Amino acid sequence: MSQSPQPSESRKHLSDSERDMIIGAYLVAKAKPAQIATALGFSVYAVKRVIARWEKEGTTAVRKRSGRPPKLSERDRRALVCMASKNRRASLRDLTSEISKVAPVSERTVSRSLHSCGLRCVFAIAKLCLTSDQAKRRLAWARFHQSWQQEDWDRVIWSDESSFQLIPSGGRVRVWRRKTEKYRKECLAPTIKHGGGSVTIWGCFRSGKLGSFVVVVGAMDQVQYVNVLSKHLIPFYYDPKEQTIPLHSEYVFQEDNASAHTGEYATWWKRQACIDRLDWPPQSPDLNPIEHLWEELGRRVRSCTPRNLKELASCLVREWSSMPSNAGDHLVKSMKKRVAEVIAAKGYQTKY
Repeated sequence: MSQSPQPSESRKHLSDSERDMIIGAYLVAKAKPAQIATALGFSVYAVKRVIARWEKEGTTAVRKRSGRPPKLSERDRRALVCMASKNRRASLRDLTSEISKVAPVSERTVSRSLHSCGLRCVFAIAKLCLTSDQAKRRLAWARFHQSWQQEDWDRVIWSDESSFQLIPSGGRVRVWRRKTEKYRKECLAPTIKHGGGSVTIWGCFRSGKLGSFVVVVGAMDQVQYVNVLSKHLIPFYYDPKEQTIPLHSEYVFQEDNASAHTGEYATWWKRQACIDRLDWPPQSPDLNPIEHLWEELGRRVRSCTPRNLKELASCLVREWSSMPSNAGDHLVKSMKKRVAEVIAAKGYQTKY
């Protein structure tokens, strides 16, 4: 004698199709609950419950289960979000301790509540600090240059110094933020430019061509900066066929506002050399496309694994020379977007 299927003990609830089969057997075949249970392998109680619900409500859909009530009320959740937003660097333990004064909960509950509100603890993006005055000057610069066309940006010779460490260092900071708050001032990790570099370099480029690359020995003061410009910028700035320095050049020279660049001697020398300088806003590495070339250079150097400063300097020069001449073209083409980003951020930090 064949055995009828046994009801499943582990089943929590019937699927939509299984409930439909029960109602079909009950209405069409006029089968009794015990017969349906034996034929389909369900418990008689489950079959009777489906049929009773059908006769009473005309549906077999599962009611929405209320589940366990949340430990934090909506008001508590808003208070928790406010705590994390006021202190972006607060640890999960600190936030749990603070909210537990109102409603005792675990760190896991606090974490889930913050995640449900869109807040996650992530690494802060490192950006230079900006004062309100610096932001205003950046905004004014961006508004002035938003009318520049691509041919105007193609005329700019971009330059900068950068420092590379033999062994990269620096801890990372975690902050609570939403996806859209990545570049908010309170969600950033402030940095100081050129902090702790072991080998300092100077380089320049323009659309379609990489310029000279110099390893700087010692501190970059005005005298050394002028020597670098005279030996490496002038041949790049002017047509080498010219026997004398012309009164005007088709290019504009960009440099930041470091003291070695803006001192009296450096300013006088550039005026004598007829170098047309691009006015530059403070604390604006995000507006200088050469910064992304430094990032690419850093990635290349890390694969070289230099063992000492001499090898690091040689590797920097070699990798710069191996980069294609048009490596910065797409960066120059991003200038209109960079300017627009600064205007949208009202002068504060951008994604670049």
